[in-house]
Amino acid sequence: MLERLLQHEAFRERDVEVWHAAISLLRQSALPLLRDTQRDIAENLCQQARIIVGQSARRFQEALRLQSEQRAQILRKIEAALITTFDVRKLFDVLAAELPPLGIPACALALYENPSAYAYPQALPPYSALMFAYTPQGRKALDGQEERFETPQFFQHDIMSQSTRFARIIEPLYFLEEQIGCLVLDIGLREGDVYEALRVEISSALQGALLVQRIQEHAGELERYRHHLEELVQERTVELIRINTRLNDEIVERARAEEAQKIGEQQYRMLAEHVKDGIMIVQNGKFVFVNSSFSEMLGQSARAILDANPLSLFWEATRQQVSAFLEMSQTDGAHSAWQVEMITENGQPLWVEIEESAIVWNSQFALLLTVRNIHQNKLREIRLEEERARLRQENLTFRSAMSERYRFGALVGKSPAMQRIYELVINAATSGVNVMIVGESGTGKELIAHTIHQVSRRKDLPFVPVNCASIPETLFEREFFGHRRGAFTGADRDTPGLFDRAHRGMLFLDEVTELTPAMQAKLLRVLQDGEYTPLGGNTAKRADVTIIAATNKDCRAEIEAKRLRQDFFYRIAVIELFVPPLRERREDLPLIIEHILEQYWQTHAEHQPRQSFSELPPELIQALYAYAWPGNVRELQNVLQRYLATQDINAILSLTGAAPQTRVMSVPMGTSPDATLLDAVEAFEKQMIANALTHNQHHIGKTADTLGISRLMLYRKMKKHQL
Repeated sequence: MLERLLQHEAFRERDVEVWHAAISLLRQSALPLLRDTQRDIAENLCQQARIIVGQSARRFQEALRLQSEQRAQILRKIEAALITTFDVRKLFDVLAAELPPLGIPACALALYENPSAYAYPQALPPYSALMFAYTPQGRKALDGQEERFETPQFFQHDIMSQSTRFARIIEPLYFLEEQIGCLVLDIGLREGDVYEALRVEISSALQGALLVQRIQEHAGELERYRHHLEELVQERTVELIRINTRLNDEIVERARAEEAQKIGEQQYRMLAEHVKDGIMIVQNGKFVFVNSSFSEMLGQSARAILDANPLSLFWEATRQQVSAFLEMSQTDGAHSAWQVEMITENGQPLWVEIEESAIVWNSQFALLLTVRNIHQNKLREIRLEEERARLRQENLTFRSAMSERYRFGALVGKSPAMQRIYELVINAATSGVNVMIVGESGTGKELIAHTIHQVSRRKDLPFVPVNCASIPETLFEREFFGHRRGAFTGADRDTPGLFDRAHRGMLFLDEVTELTPAMQAKLLRVLQDGEYTPLGGNTAKRADVTIIAATNKDCRAEIEAKRLRQDFFYRIAVIELFVPPLRERREDLPLIIEHILEQYWQTHAEHQPRQSFSELPPELIQALYAYAWPGNVRELQNVLQRYLATQDINAILSLTGAAPQTRVMSVPMGTSPDATLLDAVEAFEKQMIANALTHNQHHIGKTADTLGISRLMLYRKMKKHQL
């Protein structure tokens, strides 16, 4: 249609009305094929075409009035060619043929690269392409890629004449109100009136040609879109038919489901009235069903509950949380359970556990809440939690106090090893599990067992010690489990065993590795099952006893030698507490000695003058520090008591392996009479280490051996005393 219109003879003769008719015909044929957004663009293009046609007509008439008859004839010829030519290449052929006789010897067309990215006239695109040009030497058709150049250099392009006899005119070209390039003409200095008569027509013709070219491109594209849309409409029509069929099936199925749901709701109401737990259904923020169990739980009638706001049945402090739970369930429909306090009819709190789940009730979404009365269990749980928190706080208090204490019950010492023992004692006392205490003879294992008992919850209950080495295997069951009257000859009465005497308390098994494997097996049965049967009896008794065992042997070696059952060891050694020998914690000697002296003077103060650690002879203190103490604290206690009773220092020195003539270190001079025991000990320790270093010529290994301490401990004490 558009090609036939362009070939119409009326366009070769005249006038504006034909142009408008052509544009209207083009508009009527193209618009039905376009979408809404493309229609707006086409409308704008047609409007611009009309404007361009109008401008061309007015300029053409103006040229007729200004030019001579001969020039007017040439101009009308050019104008007719411009009006009837819509191809840019053909249009440039007309310009190359007709403009030079009118004094326009050169003309060039340049199009900008990506013009829409720049705001003209503030900025021009940096690059352009020279599309067509003619010069006095002839017409040139140029390749845009080969003639690409920077826009500011266009005016110096060598394709145009550089003669000063011509004036260079630059006419901008627009498309949809956007500058897309420019037309450059060289005009003779006396031919300005010719250009004025033609410039609008030339510019309009070029813009019109570009416009028609774009419309043709869009028309082809729109035709492709139309075919594509027709295919989509056909596919959508088929899909809608399938959807309609499926919806009809769903409507039928939903009607069946609603009928089945009504029957199910009636059955559910009947079942809900016969369950022990409370049941309520909440829909749109209101109760729609409650069973009799829930009414009895709150002491209210079902009608009163149905008329009430669901949140009013909960304590005010928890209503916001309950509302959040309900809203969350309505959002995700997830099954959940939570505990909360409700209010009974008489205003009393009632702890309940609520399980909620999403259901469909009367064809609408609803929440099913199952309510279980847990009031007594919750109160018991709260009391237990409070007790647990109290015990936890006491435990923390104990631990914080231990780090700075030199004494814990009857235990004495400030060394890291003793601090670790204090911590394990607290763990054993608070946990109530069986404990194995391992250490050399005389290290105070039974004293530690007593301390565990004194700080545990069983402190007011029996503590029964037993030396396992003193119990023969033939009397084991009789001693541990007791016997009934008549169990053997001479058994004229019921006699309780060790487990009876230690019931709900603690049983201390000293030298537990002296038990034979057979005896261990009998004890293991009690530890595993918690029951035992007295000798001669036929009724089992419960054993509520915490076992504290002690040994001076290596348990792993005893297990390897098959003298200690592995399963028995694991039962009695839930916590294994190692007591270091006295030689490995010599820093505790002053405190232990002072403690032994206090105990001694409490019973002997009336017979002889009181004597403190700082008042002991220096050579005795040195001997006590240097001795290895194979008998540990028990041997130290024996040596001190012997010295206090006899005052024979030479005998003590011989006993500890120190000759009387051995060079001794004096008590540090300058110690204040008001100095504390710890100050005196620190001063004496510093002097003793300094003398030992001098005696061994500052050889660290020899000095450590002389003092009976490790090299690491010697380095720490040298740093502490700045030696």
